[in-house]
Amino acid sequence: MKWHTKINTFYNLWYWLMKNNLYLNNSLWEKINIEIHVETYANNDQLAILLYEKDSWEYYGDLSVFVEPFEDKTYMALDTNNTPDAEGFVERYKLWTLVSYVHSGFCSYPVYAMDLEELMKYDNLWVSKFILNK
Repeated sequence: MKWHTKINTFYNLWYWLMKNNLYLNNSLWEKINIEIHVETYANNDQLAILLYEKDSWEYYGDLSVFVEPFEDKTYMALDTNNTPDAEGFVERYKLWTLVSYVHSGFCSYPVYAMDLEELMKYDNLWVSKFILNK
C-alpha cells in the first residue's frame, strides 16, 4: 500500500469518527462524548433514547421520558428535567423536529418527531429493529 493511500484511509476513518461524535453538556457545562442507543420501553413499545459515555461506555442517562403513549411511534418526549442540555443537544444535531408539549405534574416536556434516517447514522442496529417493529 502506498503512503498516500494509507494517509487517505486514515483521513477517511478520522473524518467518520469525528462526524459521528455527539457531544452533550453536563450540568457543569463540560462536554461529554455521547453514544445514542435507540430502544423501546418494555411495557408500551414507545421510543426510548438512552445515552452512554463513548469513552467509558458507562450509562449516562435517558434523553427520552415516557409521559403518555403517542399514536406516532416516532414521537418522544424529551427529558429536559434530568438532562439540562437536552434541547440544545437536539437542536445542534438536527435529529428531531419539535411537534408539541406534554405536561406531567409540574413539568412540561417538549415532544419531538424523530428523523429515523438521520438517526441511523448513529445507531443503525436499533433503529433498523425499531422500523421493522413499527
